[in-house]
Amino acid sequence: MLDAERVGSGPEGNWVAYNQHFSDWLDGESRDTQQKRKSIDAFLLCDIGGEIAQVAHALQMPLERFGTWMTKNAAKDIGSLPSLGLFREVFHTRHLNRGTTWRINDCTDMARAPVARPEAHGEQHAGLPPSS
Repeated sequence: MLDAERVGSGPEGNWVAYNQHFSDWLDGESRDTQQKRKSIDAFLLCDIGGEIAQVAHALQMPLERFGTWMTKNAAKDIGSLPSLGLFREVFHTRHLNRGTTWRINDCTDMARAPVARPEAHGEQHAGLPPSS
């Protein structure tokens, strides 16, 4: 999602199947909502962790400090960011909605929501309120 270059189809670009598999698995789990939210945060951090690690390295963050931040504060801190925090909330809502079906444009719709009102087909499918 955070790649500067377009990611095509294939093992790395199969975001829909990756999320669908996780949503289906989560639907079958007998966990409460808070436990599921923790699982979704872990799933999100695994997805964007490489990019976060690259930034931490570029900033010369010590490895131990980065590890502590990832395990103890990352989900909370990401949730407090305006754009990524809103993406995270929509991501949680989608995965918590039993029977969610992921579509190819969902990532784009969810990523654009925090910065502009997307007029894209599927904005309601991605968990966004309808445009006025």
